[in-house]
Order: sequence, then structure tokens, then C-alpha cells
Amino acid sequence: MQSLGTTPKIMTYCRMAKNSENCIKVQSHTGTKKAERARWIVGKSLWATVTTISVRLDGLPWGNIRSTVDGSSLQSSTGKPIFYLPTPDPSNIDVSQNQNISLQFSEASLAERLDNKGNSCGGLDTMDPLCARVMIFGIAKKVTESKALKPIRKSFKESHPLAPWLWKGGAHTGGNYYTVDPQEILLLDYYGGPTVVDVEKYLDCKMPAGLTIQE
Repeated sequence: MQSLGTTPKIMTYCRMAKNSENCIKVQSHTGTKKAERARWIVGKSLWATVTTISVRLDGLPWGNIRSTVDGSSLQSSTGKPIFYLPTPDPSNIDVSQNQNISLQFSEASLAERLDNKGNSCGGLDTMDPLCARVMIFGIAKKVTESKALKPIRKSFKESHPLAPWLWKGGAHTGGNYYTVDPQEILLLDYYGGPTVVDVEKYLDCKMPAGLTIQE
């Protein structure tokens, strides 16, 4: 499998007491392929926090967890995740008035990052900078063309089989599928603050088969 990063730096991370029982080995991703890492996290994620400018809260930010897909596989992903908003959902009301949104993804949510004890991010705390987070700021775009909706529903069926409303035409209340047109992307995966990921490089990434991160 191809891993993210060319020459990642091995470091030992200790929780509380510095002894072998509280230490795990992790890899920093400084100087590595940030765009590919961000795409990997977005492509593997099943949900994200969608933040809008709230109508109900008079312009304050409102975060709402929504199921997402980005293609039927990592190789078919575009970097522009899809999410569904039922008509009465506060986020749907918000984007009808203001299309500026942000999506936040956490590496801690990925099954691929569970260790053999079921700990997320290989045993790191979910707020540790080494447990990466991706933030996409952009414009919400409604997806309405039937040609585009068919593969979207297929992807939702494969990744969210227990949520039939996502792939059988939507909720009984009605609703819309949306994607995001990224304007800015941040990746936090190391100490010292987030990295600004070049949007063009992010969107142009060709995700190879077997891409993973090194453990």
C-alpha cells in the first residue's frame, strides 16, 4: 500500500506518565503531502459537522452533524463531499439564505484509525493535534441534476445502508443534496497550528489504490 508522506518522522508520544505503558509511537506529517492527507480523511469520513450562518440565531454560527459521502471509493472521490439536508432542517433553512458554510472532519471518526483495543487515532486523544482535523470553508451548492444524483444515492446506499432516506430519494419531508465549492482548506495534523492546504492541489489529487497512513 502507498502511505501518506515520503519520509515521516517517528516520534514517541507519552500520555501523562513517561513509561512504556503510557507511550505509543506516532508519526508527524510535517513536510509531507498535506493535500493528499486531507483528501484521505474527507474521502474516508462518514460524517462531518456542517456549520452555517444561522437564521434562527440571527447570524450566529450553527453546527450540525450530517452524513457525508465522497464517491463510492477513495479513487472515485472528488474532494467535494456530498451531504443531505431535509427541508425543515435548520441548516437547510440557513443555506437558502446564505450559502457560506464550513465542514469539519475528524480523523478520530475513522474506523481505519482504530487500534487493536478500539481506541481512536491509534490511541491518541481526539483533540491531540496529531489526530488530524480538516476544515473546508466554501459555498454550498445544491445538486439537482438526475445524472449527478444517481451515483450520489448509490454511494450513500453503500456507505450508509441503515439510512434508506439518504439513497431512496430523501426524507418524507423533502430535502436537498448539497456539495461544497471549497474556498479555503485547513489541515491540523501537527503542533503549531493548522496548515493552509492549496485548494487547487487538493482538488487535483489523484488518489491511488491502497492509499493509507502509516502506523
